[in-house]
Amino acid sequence: MPARDVERLKRAGNFGVLESQLGLYTDLILRQDATPTGNPQFVQAIQYLHDRERIQKTLLRGYAIIGDDHRVPEWHR
Repeated sequence: MPARDVERLKRAGNFGVLESQLGLYTDLILRQDATPTGNPQFVQAIQYLHDRERIQKTLLRGYAIIGDDHRVPEWHR
């Protein structure tokens, strides 16, 4: 269900909401054999562009776990 509906259904009182950690994810595929996506600096720029924490908190309303595939060093975020 969309994250935006969870709190409304919880407040309704006649629904129970179960949370599970499924292997679902949203990805952004950048082909390495084409330009500009084959350029490592372009890929790094795209990684910097996406604020995963903000997406988790606002769009997904906390119902997400941030993946561990981010190649930007932790100290540089």
